[in-house]
Amino acid sequence: MYVHMFAFRWKPGVTEKQKLRVAAEIRGLQGKIPGLVETAVGVNISSRGQGYEFGGVMKFADKASLYSYGPHPVHQELVSWLMPLIEPVEVDFELSPVNKFPINAPAGKWRHKFPAARSYPACACLEPRYPLPCSRHSNQR
Repeated sequence: MYVHMFAFRWKPGVTEKQKLRVAAEIRGLQGKIPGLVETAVGVNISSRGQGYEFGGVMKFADKASLYSYGPHPVHQELVSWLMPLIEPVEVDFELSPVNKFPINAPAGKWRHKFPAARSYPACACLEPRYPLPCSRHSNQR
């Protein structure tokens, strides 16, 4: 399973009607793009959103489906009118089994935390940007 995440900053002048159309059109990709198994979009409610007001997640059955999504004609039609309205950021990754970091963990700051894909509970406190672990994980840092 592969995940495609995205977030948008709206350019000045984008109307609420256009924002609603964006959400509807992205949701409408479900069933039109081969291998797209799940789609979720919504307004960003995070106080740490750095100006990104809208976001979404799509799950694809496999890497080939993810890679064929970008050039697909239905997606290209959406992008043709969407891009002038947004400043996007995107992240794509393979979905790992729950509570596991992939065995091929990157070198550097993460490797020491995940030797041989040691099992860790999925908790944001284990990320290096958080200075202190939560009470459940204080012994794992």
